[in-house]
Amino acid sequence: MRFCSQLLMRFIGAIKRSPLVCWFYDKRRLLIFVLKKADYTPTAPSDGVSFNGYGDVLNFDACEPWHDSKSIVRDFCSRLDRGEVMAAINDEGVLASYGWLNPNQSSAYFPLVKQEFTFPAKSSAIYNVYTHIGYRGKGYYKRVLNGIVEWCFKNTDSQHVVTAIEESNKVAIKANLQMGFREVACLSYVRKLGRVQSENRE
Repeated sequence: MRFCSQLLMRFIGAIKRSPLVCWFYDKRRLLIFVLKKADYTPTAPSDGVSFNGYGDVLNFDACEPWHDSKSIVRDFCSRLDRGEVMAAINDEGVLASYGWLNPNQSSAYFPLVKQEFTFPAKSSAIYNVYTHIGYRGKGYYKRVLNGIVEWCFKNTDSQHVVTAIEESNKVAIKANLQMGFREVACLSYVRKLGRVQSENRE
């Protein structure tokens, strides 16, 4: 039953993202969250979370229709080569959950809303936190998130960790708020009959 509902949600999402529908009306909202080092509260154990393993990358399992294993593995290896940090949980040879940290980042451009946002001084950015479909509901997201925040504050001089979450992703928002993240901005992108309006609310 759960699998059927996931397929239905993906189908509805594909319709909403179709070029014709998006030309008539397309609204996207991205929330920016910041966690100060002093406000960090661990909410999950970080045991079992490994870091920067090329072997972890090779355990990636394509579980979504849009996954292309070869290009994703190639991209992940490139990120590690650039010095980005990967936190991962493996379960029986499968990359069950992972997240990425870009240390010492001052700003980022978000294609979803076609806007750039400047981070507070001494920030690192968390992005692309993901849990394999077959491993959801087991607390892996929180463990990876906690592990990468803990790693960041121990191994860099960052005083802030920044992340961006789509407004519709209530589960991720709740997990981040519980850890001490606070919403600092909302970036929106609206297109009506081909006309685009962007807004940055802080």
